[in-house]
Amino acid sequence: MSSPENSDWFHQFVSRPIATVEHLPHKYRWEFTRRHPYYQMLWQVPHDATVTAPERELAELLLTHINVSGATVSPDTEWEDFSADESWSIWTDGALSRIQLKGLVATLIGVLSRDSLRSVSTLLWQASELDESNRGVEYALLKSVLHGEFPGLDSYLPDLMVTISPSASEKSIASAVAKIVQGYRSEHGIETTRIRTDKFDDYLSAWDHREGWSSGSYDRDGEQILKEIAKETRLPIATICDRYKACFQLITGVEYSKHDWFTIVGQYKLAELLGSGLRPLSRRTSRRQSVPAASESSLTNKENIFAETVADVDNVVSDLAMDELYEALRSNEPEESIIKRFDCDKTEKGLKALRALRKRLVEKV
Repeated sequence: MSSPENSDWFHQFVSRPIATVEHLPHKYRWEFTRRHPYYQMLWQVPHDATVTAPERELAELLLTHINVSGATVSPDTEWEDFSADESWSIWTDGALSRIQLKGLVATLIGVLSRDSLRSVSTLLWQASELDESNRGVEYALLKSVLHGEFPGLDSYLPDLMVTISPSASEKSIASAVAKIVQGYRSEHGIETTRIRTDKFDDYLSAWDHREGWSSGSYDRDGEQILKEIAKETRLPIATICDRYKACFQLITGVEYSKHDWFTIVGQYKLAELLGSGLRPLSRRTSRRQSVPAASESSLTNKENIFAETVADVDNVVSDLAMDELYEALRSNEPEESIIKRFDCDKTEKGLKALRALRKRLVEKV
């Protein structure tokens, strides 16, 4: 299997920029995240003892693309039900948090060039071979790191990572942090803005009516068309549209469009249409080739890990036809032809799902 970064499947997955939610109050980070279709599809995987290790690893990796890196909890959990003693760091971390070594390594892998990574790996290897009894050699290596010339190692880490001396007074720590942050904002032209949350509940209400969200999940029978929402809420359709689109952007991180709705939300709702649980859509004529399990040696190559993980997951296939189905549903192609071409569920339930998706793609929102 080719690397997922080069596959149709990988590009169908839409990441949510961290900037979408990092500035939000924790309550709304949770509200907008638990409604994300990817969270709905994947949150249970890390807790399911019946899934394979590659499936679990894949789910955890994909969840990081929508900024979920801590423990996952059921989307039917209300914010008020979160316990203060539970370590759901993704929802409770503040502006400052401790950095784990694995997080630092992951950051270095993400930001350093290949030349810099080679420099770091060489230095770490040299350190691992040091004679612990010879402190002079260790000092020489440390001096070489601090004063030597290594490509990329003079750059600063992203997200303004700093070190804090716990022995310093709280007042001096607060003053130093404030000065560093102010200088960073000035250097990068970052302006602080007041977060307007007063409209968020209105956005969520419009979304919930339109998408059939209730009690932590989506119900196709609960979806409402714009006219129904307008009648129930006594609001202009244009207002409902604006609120719905604003909520879509906060949930997904991208500006609303029919195509992006279909790619992100539609893929979740395709589960009914396909007559199965979560699985990306494959062409009816495509054929999966068997892929051998990842060898221990291949796991040392960071470019192969994700590809091998994807290859091991039974319900993940390459060669997606999402765009083809999108165009088919927007066209006049008969339903029977679409069902046959895309191997959809032929039951009344599947037909109902197909018609619902087709109806969504011709409506205003």
